Amino acid sequence: MNVREFILSAVFVALGSIVFGQNQIRIGIIGLDTSHSIAFTKLLNGDDKKEEYKDFTIVAAYPYGSKTIKSSYDRIPGYTKQVEELGVEIVGSIAELLTRVDCILLETNDGNLHLEQAEEVFKS
Repeated sequence: MNVREFILSAVFVALGSIVFGQNQIRIGIIGLDTSHSIAFTKLLNGDDKKEEYKDFTIVAAYPYGSKTIKSSYDRIPGYTKQVEELGVEIVGSIAELLTRVDCILLETNDGNLHLEQAEEVFKS
């Protein structure tokens, strides 16, 4: 188990206890401008999904992240297509995303946006 899988496992154990009793934990992603979004989606929605992640699925994503880092915002269309191919619904706002999910992965590459995006999640 690598570090990423260890961290995900720890988070999922915690989340499992928070939303205990649900058959499936619906996860949303904010920011499809980093390869982490793709990696997590493949891990949770891919055909070779590990047993310990069986109760977790990424169901929706709000693709917009960085507005100022060209190498990030140029990735959004391609990464959006990749997650759609893995069964993820693309939504037009964080507010809309929050109506579809139990948990959020904040993956926006530009850390300057994290507080603004997280505040919307915290308020919900």
